[in-house]
Amino acid sequence: MKDNDLDLTIPRLGECRIPSPMDAANFVSDEDHKLYHSTLPEIEAFLEQGKKPPHFEMAGPRENIYFDPSKLKCGIVTCGGLCPGLNDVIRAIVLGQSPSNKSWSYWTVSMPHS
Repeated sequence: MKDNDLDLTIPRLGECRIPSPMDAANFVSDEDHKLYHSTLPEIEAFLEQGKKPPHFEMAGPRENIYFDPSKLKCGIVTCGGLCPGLNDVIRAIVLGQSPSNKSWSYWTVSMPHS
């Protein structure tokens, strides 16, 4: 695949209508992007053809979200073995729960090894 054929768009589940429960966050706009190419000649080549240069969607919190946090269920499945940083990921998920979400709960699932 050549750079001219890159499609870096991310499919959407639908319109994000629910206000984010995050307070004082530096929200990212859907219009914010990072360019794939980093040199001016590469970018100019697309502009001269009347095309948008390939770009990535910015990561970060959005002002409106798709899933309702009060109804969201989250599962973490691990398969054993070493996975550096996994405890940090689990901790971030737990601490990232909105304090206003009083219905937050968790389950543990134990599977015997075969």
